[in-house]
Amino acid sequence: MDRSCGECPEERECLLEAVTVERDWLREEVARLLEERRRVTEVLVSFIFPDKEAARDAG
Repeated sequence: MDRSCGECPEERECLLEAVTVERDWLREEVARLLEERRRVTEVLVSFIFPDKEAARDAG
């Protein structure tokens, strides 16, 4: 199996691009999951404290 050393400029550039793409995807995924968690928390709070939800909506 041929293993690269990571010393070639082209290879470093390719690896950097791959890491950047992965990092960007992870940031988007974390943001999506945080938003989903926020929505789930809102729903749970509205079930646990229905009176507070009604009071907040009313005023």
